[in-house]
Amino acid sequence: MIISRTPFRLSFFGGGTDYPEWFETNPGAVLATTFDKYGYIFCQPTSSFVDYKYRISYRLTEIVNDRRDIQHPAVRAALGQLGIEFGVELDYHGDLLARSGIGSSSAFCVGLLDVFYHLIGQPKSKAHIAREAINLERNVLREVVGVQDQYSCAIGGINFLEFNSNNTVSITPIVLDDSKIDEIQNRIVLVYSGLQRDSSQVSQTLLEDMSQNEKRFVSNYEMAVRAKAILETGQDLDEFGDMLRVAWDLKAKMNRNSVTGELDEIYQVALSRGALGGKVLGAGGGGFMMFWIPADTRERFISEMSQFTIIPISLETEGTKILYSDAPVTRTPI
Repeated sequence: MIISRTPFRLSFFGGGTDYPEWFETNPGAVLATTFDKYGYIFCQPTSSFVDYKYRISYRLTEIVNDRRDIQHPAVRAALGQLGIEFGVELDYHGDLLARSGIGSSSAFCVGLLDVFYHLIGQPKSKAHIAREAINLERNVLREVVGVQDQYSCAIGGINFLEFNSNNTVSITPIVLDDSKIDEIQNRIVLVYSGLQRDSSQVSQTLLEDMSQNEKRFVSNYEMAVRAKAILETGQDLDEFGDMLRVAWDLKAKMNRNSVTGELDEIYQVALSRGALGGKVLGAGGGGFMMFWIPADTRERFISEMSQFTIIPISLETEGTKILYSDAPVTRTPI
């Protein structure tokens, strides 16, 4: 039995610039973090005492004998990508809903590959897992996704990710003391909008309109660079709120499907109750929203937003992790 745990991600600034369609010819960067809500995968070779080869359990349960009959596309593709011929039993449990802007699809692919590599006795580095997850999502499954989530979920912590024209990613961990981490955590309030969407469809609109939004993409990149400097130099974190208000307007103009009327209503309510700024996570269109609030106002803000579903979170630094393996093998360092 092997059990993996992979965190979900929350990005602050730079979203959209992590698509190769952008950064292969333009500068791209994201400031993002992971937090303490996870996707868990439990996996083991299929027992010889059962009459099936694969049992895959997520929101559905599949029992099949031919890999090609597995309906879950990522599981089917990952088994083929790694050349796993023996049967497996796999269960997935997530702390939060899928399709909600927190990188859950990429977290699943990262955790899945981590488990499968351990299962065949060839554990890989977190960066390698991230690269393989990108290949799985973009090239095998043909999903319309960027490349920030896979690295964030694999590596963990607060990171400044720079996307290079040669399709490599430069990772700068943002190392802060405990008091600064506490301040950031106290300023973040995660609210569930109650709306679900297909992120690939929302993202497709963004890519289709990319040529019309060049200046806005550049502004997103510049805000990620600025936010990194704020954290590293200990400047006033209220500036994040100012920048998030600008980013909200940019996102609404860049993609007509990202900021809906329903989301804007929640956003305006949050501003009226003291939020300095906020954003819809991921591609937008629904899912989770993150609000940035002034220092020492957390309890009051949460009380005044009580009609919404609020998810308490803390930041985490471990990234994807094998919680248990009955045949432990050392992870490669590269």
